[in-house]
Amino acid sequence: MEPYSSMRINVDLTFVKKKPIRGQVVVVLDLELPERELHLITPHSRVLKKYEIHELIITNDPNTKPGDTIKGATYVCFFEVLEGGVSLIKDKVIINGLNVEGLEVLMKFTCQII
Repeated sequence: MEPYSSMRINVDLTFVKKKPIRGQVVVVLDLELPERELHLITPHSRVLKKYEIHELIITNDPNTKPGDTIKGATYVCFFEVLEGGVSLIKDKVIINGLNVEGLEVLMKFTCQII
């Protein structure tokens, strides 16, 4: 049985301390798909390795959780991982010192997941 979906892992207790993941934005995106129907993976954590390229997609539904299907998606950017680590569902994404909610600042080119 998958440990996350069966609630056998408490993310708040399992991941006690971790280092920030750092990256650099390589492509800024300007795409919103209100009818995307994107299915999210079940695991609450994800390893991001140095030099990998990842896409940052957000939703405006604050109740979204792993395993859900989100209706709408906003595509923010692709970024290259410069310092790898483990990303968790509750991590903040900061781009040039501002929470990802400040989408108007995306033309600046550094990001961090903490």
